[in-house]
Amino acid sequence: MSAGAAPTYLAFDIGGTKVASGFVTLPASANANAGANGRPEVTARCEIPTEAARGGEDLKNRIVAFAVRQLERAEAEGVAIAGVGIAAAGVPDSETGEIVSATDILPGWRGQRIYDAFAAVTDLPVHMIGDVGAHGLGEATYGAGRGRGVVLSIGVGTGIGGAIVVDGALFTGAHGVAGHAGHVPRRWAADSYASCGTLEGHIEPVASGTGLKDLYNRRCEEAGDENLPAADGAEVAARAAAGEELARRTLTDSARALGECVGGMGNLIDPDVIVVSGSVVKAGPIWWDALRGRVRRFGARARQADAARRGRARRGGAADRRGGGCPPAHRRAGRRAIDKIRQQEGTSMHQAIEKIRGGLVVSCQAYPGEPLRHPETMAQMAMAAVEGGAVGIRCQGLADIAAIKGQVSVPVIGIWKDGEEGVYITPTLRHARCCAAAGADIIAIDATGRPRPDGLTYAETVRALHDEGVIVMADCGSFADAERAVEAGTDIISTTLSGYTGERPKTDGPDFELLGQMIEAFPDVPVLCEGRIHTPDQLHQVMAAGAWAAVVGTAITHPTTITRWFEAKL
Repeated sequence: MSAGAAPTYLAFDIGGTKVASGFVTLPASANANAGANGRPEVTARCEIPTEAARGGEDLKNRIVAFAVRQLERAEAEGVAIAGVGIAAAGVPDSETGEIVSATDILPGWRGQRIYDAFAAVTDLPVHMIGDVGAHGLGEATYGAGRGRGVVLSIGVGTGIGGAIVVDGALFTGAHGVAGHAGHVPRRWAADSYASCGTLEGHIEPVASGTGLKDLYNRRCEEAGDENLPAADGAEVAARAAAGEELARRTLTDSARALGECVGGMGNLIDPDVIVVSGSVVKAGPIWWDALRGRVRRFGARARQADAARRGRARRGGAADRRGGGCPPAHRRAGRRAIDKIRQQEGTSMHQAIEKIRGGLVVSCQAYPGEPLRHPETMAQMAMAAVEGGAVGIRCQGLADIAAIKGQVSVPVIGIWKDGEEGVYITPTLRHARCCAAAGADIIAIDATGRPRPDGLTYAETVRALHDEGVIVMADCGSFADAERAVEAGTDIISTTLSGYTGERPKTDGPDFELLGQMIEAFPDVPVLCEGRIHTPDQLHQVMAAGAWAAVVGTAITHPTTITRWFEAKL
C-alpha cells in the first residue's frame, strides 16, 4: 500500500438476524475524506441470514466461508485488504477472539473462537469487538454523535444494546461488559423471558424488534383477536400505521417502556447526545412520539425545573422554595442531551441518498395475478439484484417492502400503488406513512398536480413527511412537476411518470429531454432517471447525461415482458 493511501478493511457485523459484510475504506488521514462527508466508504455490501437456531458452531463456519468469498471478491476486483474487523453479538474477548458470553438469541455462540477460525483461511490481522460497541463508536466518530464528548448510543434491533463513548474511546467497564441496555429491569416486561434466560422483567422482551412482535402476538391471543400473528416488529409497526388499534397501542407501550429506560440512562450517564439506532427506529412517528415523550418525562425533569427557575429570575421572583431537583450542571447537560436525541433516519438521511449516487437502482415489482407476486419472491429478486451490483431497490407494497428490507443492506425506495388511474403511486399521506413504517428508506410519491385522494396538496404531504423524518422522492411526469417538487423541498426528483400523465409524449426509451431540463434547472437536487431504460447502453447514456442514479425495472426483473420482447423477434 502506498504512503498515505486510504486503508480498506473487510468488515463484518454479526447480529441476531443477519450477518452483514462489506469493504470499508477509512480516511487516509485526519484531514482526508473517504466517501461522503468525511465518512468511510463502504462497498461490496452483502449479507447472509444468521439462522441462529442452527447453533454457534454452524454460524462460525458460515461466517468464515462468507469471509473467504469476500476475500476472493476483493482479489478479483483488485482491492487490497489491510485487515478484518468484526462487530460481534455477545461479549467477545478482543485479545483472544473468544465469545465469552452470549444470550439465548444466539444459542451455542458462547465459547466460539473466532480468531482461530479466521486464521485457518487468512493471514490478515483480525480484530473483534462487541457489535453495540462498534455501532456506538461509528456513531460517535462518523454519525450523529460526531464532535460530541460523551455519546450514549442505544441500538434497538433483534435485541437491545448500548454503548458509552467518551472522547472517542469506548467505555467497557470493569469487566468489559458495560452497555447492556436491554437488560435494565422494567415493570412492563414482568413475566417475559429475556434473551439472557431470566424472568426479571428486562426491557428487551417488550421493546426490541423481537419483543415488540412477541408482545403484540401475546396481546392478540389474550384478546381473542382473529388477526394473523405478526411476523416481526416491522409488521406490527405497519399495522399500527394502517390504523389497527391493538397494534398502535402495543407499539406505543413498547416505545414508552424503552423511553423510560433511555431517559433514566441519560440521567445516570449525563451524555452530550443520545443516539438511538437499529431496525426498530424505522417504526415511524407513533413509535418516535411515544419514545421522545417518555425520554423527556423521565430524563428531562431537570430541564423543566431549570426553565421555570430562569423564568422566575427574569420576572424578578423569589428563588425556588421547593428545593431538591438536580444540580445546575446536570440540568444543563441533561437539557443538551435530550434536546439533541436523534433518530437514525434523521442523521442518515443524506447517507441514504448518497449511497445510490452514481449507481443502478433496480425496481423489483410484479403485477397483480402474476406468478412472481409474492413478498419472498420479490425479496429473492432484490437479493439477486444487489448481488449483481444494484445500489438500491425500488419496490411496491407493504409486505414487499418489509420482506426486501429484511434481506438487503442497500437503501429501499418504497411505494404503495393503490388504484389504476389518477394519483395512485403512494397517493396519500397515510400510504406514505405506512411505507415508512414497513421499513422503506425513501418514499416515492406522485408529484403531479392532479387531485390527491386525501385532499392534501403535494407540498402539504411533503411537509408532513419531512416533519416525521421521511426522505421523499418525487415521481414527476413533466418539468412543471419537478418545479413543484423542488419548491416543496423534495429530497429527490425523478422522471418516473414521463409519458404517462398526458403532458409529455411517451418516448421509446428514456426521456432524455426532461432529464436534461431537470438536471440543468436544479443542479443541487439529486435527479434520478426512471422509465423505459431497456438496455445497458441507455443506462450509460442516462448516467453520462448527469443523472444522480438510474432506476431500471422491467428490463431486469419482469421476465414476462422480457420474454415477449424476445418472442416478438421470432
